[in-house]
This record gives sequence, structure tokens and C-alpha cells, in this order.
Amino acid sequence: ALVNANERVIYADPNRDVAVILFQPPADFTIPATELPLIPTGNWAFPGVEVGWVGYPAVNPNSLCFFRGSVSCILETHFAYLIDGVSIHGLSGGPSFICDQNGGSVHLAGVVSAYLPNYTTGQPLPGVCRVQNVEPFHSMLQTFTSLEQPPPPPPPAVAPNQTPTLAPQ
Repeated sequence: ALVNANERVIYADPNRDVAVILFQPPADFTIPATELPLIPTGNWAFPGVEVGWVGYPAVNPNSLCFFRGSVSCILETHFAYLIDGVSIHGLSGGPSFICDQNGGSVHLAGVVSAYLPNYTTGQPLPGVCRVQNVEPFHSMLQTFTSLEQPPPPPPPAVAPNQTPTLAPQ
């Protein structure tokens, strides 16, 4: 295991299919100097916005692969997006991100949760990728203090704006 159970704290929100893991990285574990910022709280990528995601798919588990698609809709009550794009075994938990429209900064938009195939004809047809929005992470990350003090249970996430805006603004 990369990190033993007694060397980590897992803060899970199973209702939203997301979790944050706090751990002291081993000496040989490289962490980037600059973190990828989250989309600001209350902001969502609206339908049509292009997003990308990465992961290690089961078909080639030793290679980091890049995927892209566009937001098809927002599942407001589930704090999730349906993305017109592929997600296969091995991508769950991988980051999804967007670039602002000015071509500048990249923001973490969500976490790949599932691929939902279309079975309307009885046969699997192309479906959509489900991405959980980062909204719950805002409150989760503020609760961590140390490995010795586990965070309290997750609070409810803030509902998205009635009129979704491109994040970041």
C-alpha cells in the first residue's frame, strides 16, 4: 500500500460519491508545488463547456490517459454533471478540469464518478460520463487540521446557482 491505514484520515461523503484523503506523503512521493484550484463555490460549468479528465484506464493501467468532452447537463440535486464523453474502468476518482474562456487558468471541476451507458435499444449504446462537482470539497478541506484530529461529518453542500455560470468567472 502507498499509505497504511493508520497513516491517513479519510473524509468521505458517500451521498455525493466523493472523499478527501489526508496523509503525510512518503519521501519518494512527489507532490506538485502548485495546487490545482477548485471552481469557486456556487459556480458551475454550464452545458456546452468543454472539460477534460485523466486517469489510468483498465485497458492500459500503466499509462496516464487524457479524455475530453462537454457538459451535457447539470444534475443539481446530486451535485454532478453529465458529460458527453467516455469514462471506462480505472478512471473513477480521477480529476476533471476546465480552462477559463480566456485561455488562462485551469480549475478542478470535479471527480469522475461513473459511466452511464445508454440501453434504450436493449444493447449498450454510447452514454455519458458522470462527474461529481467539487462543491463538497470546499467545506471538506476547511475541516482538516491534522492526522490526529479527524474532521467532523460532512455538512450539506451549497446548492448551485439557479442560472449556472461558467467557472471561474
